Amino acid sequence: MNYRAPAVGQTFAEKCSWFGFAKGWHDTGDDGKNASGLPQSVPGIAFYCRATLGHYWRVVLPNGYTAVVRQVDIGPAPSTHRGIDINATLAALAGYKPANFPTNSIVKFTYLGKK
Repeated sequence: MNYRAPAVGQTFAEKCSWFGFAKGWHDTGDDGKNASGLPQSVPGIAFYCRATLGHYWRVVLPNGYTAVVRQVDIGPAPSTHRGIDINATLAALAGYKPANFPTNSIVKFTYLGKK
């Protein structure tokens, strides 16, 4: 696992996927917490760096939706060859559903830091 944080302002363009709630995409309840300790209902991303967990990122999804969100989890696994996972809450806010989420599309994301 990468424990070293990127520089503030560093931008990535990587393949994406999504991760959802324990009971499925449409579950709006608090099924528990993710690695950051935040409820799964908080919009966010997973990036494979423990050092940036809870920090902020600007994310531009394939449909142009842009948001500043926290890193709420760690992932995706390197074996997936993806650089970022979008949680189900953020995906839904961006207008995606499981049937139309653009898995393996390129997402641009910029590290903004702790605050």
